[in-house]
Amino acid sequence: MKKKVFLITFLICAATVFSQNIIEYNGKKINGLDENNNQTGIWKLFDEENKVLITCEFKNGEYVSNTNFYKDSKLIASYNNEDKLEIYKDSKTITCNFHRKEDNSTTLY
Repeated sequence: MKKKVFLITFLICAATVFSQNIIEYNGKKINGLDENNNQTGIWKLFDEENKVLITCEFKNGEYVSNTNFYKDSKLIASYNNEDKLEIYKDSKTITCNFHRKEDNSTTLY
């Protein structure tokens, strides 16, 4: 379980710092920037070899959807981009919360 939480936490951090020019993935344009260099539209991080996909949506550089994590096309976790991460395993949902400290670091509970 700790390994899975670590992986999801790592992927959240990667999604937050990931940026690039717009690309085409499966016939759709993703990972776009607007004229002010703000993230806009659907953003995806993917590793086709390991069958991992992370998706979220932006408007004017702001999140407008949860960040969703998929493994083998199955939703395994969802992050509300603020303080709550839900991990889906079998028929259970495990809810974790992030606590932001004064130094801006975060801890997952």
